[in-house]
Amino acid sequence: MSDRSGAPVYVSELDNSRLHIWRLKLDPGQAAPPIVKSGPGLRVLLSGDQITETIADGPARSVPVKRGGFEWQPAGPRHAIKNTGQSPLELVEFELR
Repeated sequence: MSDRSGAPVYVSELDNSRLHIWRLKLDPGQAAPPIVKSGPGLRVLLSGDQITETIADGPARSVPVKRGGFEWQPAGPRHAIKNTGQSPLELVEFELR
């Protein structure tokens, strides 16, 4: 079961036996605490212009945001996201069970 109680900036939009949908909104400069994804899924970017993502203890990677863009997300390691752009960020993550 997916638990993001340590990261209250993630809002649960739907939770059933097959899928958990999370919404994340970050202002410029704001960061979400690291989370562990219990299942693989899809991230869909709704607004913003730039994020920085760190996976596990690896190097941070800069990800340009394109409205409607999407990316497959593997289950597992800790993920941390920071809005490094100039506009508010909104994304939705569909986490499969």
